[in-house]
Amino acid sequence: MLVRRDFTADSAADWVRWAVSVVGGVVGALTGVYPIFTGLLVVVFVDLLTGLGAAAIERSVKSRAYSDGLIRKTAILGAYLALCAGQRAAEHAMGVQQLPNLGQILAGALIIGELISIVENLRRMGVQVPEAVTKILRDRGAGGV
Repeated sequence: MLVRRDFTADSAADWVRWAVSVVGGVVGALTGVYPIFTGLLVVVFVDLLTGLGAAAIERSVKSRAYSDGLIRKTAILGAYLALCAGQRAAEHAMGVQQLPNLGQILAGALIIGELISIVENLRRMGVQVPEAVTKILRDRGAGGV
């Protein structure tokens, strides 16, 4: 049985700590755990939460849309991990210490995309986004903001 009947907030917190530790160990082994990856994880999680909040307010929560979003988020993190692991393998094969860090460049680009999505979700929830932020996003081609 996956969920025990005596599942409590404390056991949920223990499970979350365990899951984060396992994921952190795998990520650390593959990427060296760059701080930017932590930032990417945070914005991906916040984007999921704000997307759910916006869908709930609009009364349009659909499991299909949510699962599609989770697949997209998994692909984002998978692309980052694959690039970092590939770079590590290339460094080892070429006998160099460190190539220009492509993983950090990709993570930065992904974080910008996630931040745009978070702002869009906040607007869908009725949060007043400062005009300066809206202008910056509009200038960057984030349609719909």
